[in-house]
Amino acid sequence: MRSTLVLMLLLLGCDGQNDLLGSTDLRIDGAPAGEGDPESEDPRMCVTETGEIHVVWVDDRDGTAAVWFTSSTNGGTTWLRPPIRVNRGGGAAFAPDISCSNAVVHVAWEDDRDGELENHNIFYNRSGDGGVTWNDVDRRLTEDVDGESMSLGPDLVAVGDDLYVAWFDNVNGAYDIYITASHDRGQTWSVPLRLDSDDAGQAYSAWPRIAADSTQHVYVVWEDSRGGMSDIYAAASSTGGANFWPEVRIDGGDALGQHDSFSPRLDTDEDGSVYVVWHDTRNGTQRDIYMNWSINHGQNWATDAARVDSDAAGFFDSLNPDVLVVDGTTYVAWQDARAGGYDVFVRSAESGVFYEAEQRADTDAAGRGNSLHPQVLRNGDTVVVIWEDRRDDDGGEGYNDVYYNYSLDAGTTWSSRDLRVDSIAAGTSYAVDIQAALYRDPEGGVVTLHAVWTDGRRGTADIYSQTLPVGEEASFTVE
Repeated sequence: MRSTLVLMLLLLGCDGQNDLLGSTDLRIDGAPAGEGDPESEDPRMCVTETGEIHVVWVDDRDGTAAVWFTSSTNGGTTWLRPPIRVNRGGGAAFAPDISCSNAVVHVAWEDDRDGELENHNIFYNRSGDGGVTWNDVDRRLTEDVDGESMSLGPDLVAVGDDLYVAWFDNVNGAYDIYITASHDRGQTWSVPLRLDSDDAGQAYSAWPRIAADSTQHVYVVWEDSRGGMSDIYAAASSTGGANFWPEVRIDGGDALGQHDSFSPRLDTDEDGSVYVVWHDTRNGTQRDIYMNWSINHGQNWATDAARVDSDAAGFFDSLNPDVLVVDGTTYVAWQDARAGGYDVFVRSAESGVFYEAEQRADTDAAGRGNSLHPQVLRNGDTVVVIWEDRRDDDGGEGYNDVYYNYSLDAGTTWSSRDLRVDSIAAGTSYAVDIQAALYRDPEGGVVTLHAVWTDGRRGTADIYSQTLPVGEEASFTVE
């Protein structure tokens, strides 16, 4: 079903959040329109089991960069206004992450309030009432009281009452990987634990990604240059982060530190399987997508990583993979330049084995316009891949739109036509930092796609949201 959107201000309301650019996507950052409109960027989103949508981002509407929060309790139709400031300190805030579990909303971010060097520490706050109220005092998760080192890239996950935050930190010299845990909904936290076991501060270890399950198994992957060039390492815990098995290099099949492996992503299933993907230069100057997996909670991994893209090895750039594991099936999506410009491909595996070739998700002419930064989602048998798409950037301005494709049979077949998510005239602005989730209505069974992103249609960066039943798209019609 294709919805037709009409350019009528009366249909949009007069709250200053939408104007003659009109559409069904909504500006949700609640900042003043016109003069004084701040740059609102870096959104992150979580969706609860009952369908509430919670979003954080960063902007400086009050003069200092801060973490702001809004939420919707009716599936994205209306949003909390005005938004609420999360961080309580006087410093600038950066790089927020959000997770929600058991009706509690958790947020972690970088913050430079400590010391005079403007170094960042990792801070945390929580709300037990859907974001309406927050703790009066933020919790610093790092131990650098005087702000003498830099802590970056917090990645936060909440499962039940358990929370885990990982980041990279140069307290020892070069960056190392740290993690802390809470098992009482964020009220108390463990002493940060270093995960990379080479000499502290001797090699660059960065950009950790974290996953966990309901039995206190925790998994962290990161980039690590201890061998020379960047490799991918993984560490796992069966004790809720109290201790970890020794970390393992998982980009096997080439020599240690001889080729760069970057941008790891991971996911886990309740059966103890863990899958990690990344892009890798081992086959030549252009990158390929690789995957490794464990079937016993991260204790053991395959000796050699498996290549995911099946075109000529090392001849065409394949980048920015995402991975999802559901009920024993692993889905990998990535951007791929085999046809010239980047297209989005998706491939599924069973127990680490790819039985079928990858399928292209974007349905314009192959290689026509760059399709970038895909994410893969699943709810029941509905699978969605969503991405940034520049097919209508005729002037080469770097403008893009948001597109998705979907499967209703767990990824066996896909729609013959991809669908628009943002609803302005195509190729007239940029839409980046896409965050997406699927939610199934427990009564009607309808699966809905929720998406938020940073959008430049007004000349400054704003936060926009769209909600679509899977199979429908947004469009823009001028009458």
